[in-house]
Amino acid sequence: MMLRDEEYAALCETVYDVKVAIYDVSDPEQKAALVEILDRAANGWYRVLAMDRNWTKTSDGEDTVKVYIEYAVMHKEVNTNQLPQDVTASSMPATEY
Repeated sequence: MMLRDEEYAALCETVYDVKVAIYDVSDPEQKAALVEILDRAANGWYRVLAMDRNWTKTSDGEDTVKVYIEYAVMHKEVNTNQLPQDVTASSMPATEY
């Protein structure tokens, strides 16, 4: 059975996967990963739940910032309790933001 877009949307619910990370912004790769999270949060794809910045010294004695962040990644899942009897969850496409 094929579903129209609005029928499929009615069967989906938004769920969140919570993530926790610590980033050292003096490391270019870690800084880029943090910026990616913040960009996605700014555009409504993620939600920042908590963030704390701490100034520390690197092993070289340089000042840096370490950022602790808790964020939620939003995606859609099919509510299998609402599926018509002739539709199975495995036949539904996965939707992720």
